[in-house]
Amino acid sequence: MMIERISPVLIEEVLRNAPRERDPRYFRTWQRVSLALQRALREWIPERCFEDLASFEDRETAYQVLVFAAARLCYGRPKTEFTFDVADRGTLDSALHNIGMTLRFVLEPVEQRLREAGLTELSPRYSPMWRHDILRIVRRRSRILIGLLASEARLIDAMIDLGTSGDVRRFARGASAALRNVLGQDMRDLIEGALRETIRVLIEQRAGEMEHLIDAGLDEHAGMCGAGSPDGGIGAQENCQNRDADGGGEMRDAGIVADVEPGARKPACQLIEVIVADSVLESIFGSGNPLDRKAKARGDGAEVLERPIFSRAS
Repeated sequence: MMIERISPVLIEEVLRNAPRERDPRYFRTWQRVSLALQRALREWIPERCFEDLASFEDRETAYQVLVFAAARLCYGRPKTEFTFDVADRGTLDSALHNIGMTLRFVLEPVEQRLREAGLTELSPRYSPMWRHDILRIVRRRSRILIGLLASEARLIDAMIDLGTSGDVRRFARGASAALRNVLGQDMRDLIEGALRETIRVLIEQRAGEMEHLIDAGLDEHAGMCGAGSPDGGIGAQENCQNRDADGGGEMRDAGIVADVEPGARKPACQLIEVIVADSVLESIFGSGNPLDRKAKARGDGAEVLERPIFSRAS
């Protein structure tokens, strides 16, 4: 997708809501954008790769794409790193650390889909019982997986650069390079979905900050008889949820991911419906636009996709 085909409204919304590098909200906000885009790309890219059941015949490639879908998210490191560094030898270990259960959830609908399609010889190759063997295979031959992580990082870096520098042409070059050739497919149409997802998170974060300021102001003046100047520290937030790539729990994957800040979502959800009316995302292999997906909140604060990925029968 060339920059001329991207709605200027989306670009303007990113620039209007994005914190700049010297803003105290910089790392906290862009960390959440990065996490959201990682979740989305690990859903969208496998969806495209497996539109045709014949793609599963190439097991070496398919295994690496499925492991990419199950890989851990990178939580970044303050204050400048938001994605995996594919040049770092420890990246693969960080991305694949203890993801066996997550990979099981990814493989189960794949095996079912192949079995329902009558591919009884191929479906057992994707059985969740072989997940540890699949991980060993991918660790030995990880070129495709590393390439997917690199494309993911390049797109996210381009998005952050757009928000901080405002250089639209540089964003177009970086985003296009990231998605021009993903496993032989041109996926530059996903840039628009990435912009919409970025806008959603930016607006949620801004709404959360405003809610925090209002609540803090009410708490500060509760029970006071006279007027007084507010405390200078009102509105400051501790960046207590910054974690690195291998510091999280087992379920940090494309299907079931811990919400970084569940309390700041409701107000923004109402606002984004006005700005981006068609940004609700459907789950993988659903009908219509692959950029749409839905999630529902669990009682423990996690987001769970309403349908498993790779679940559509062909």
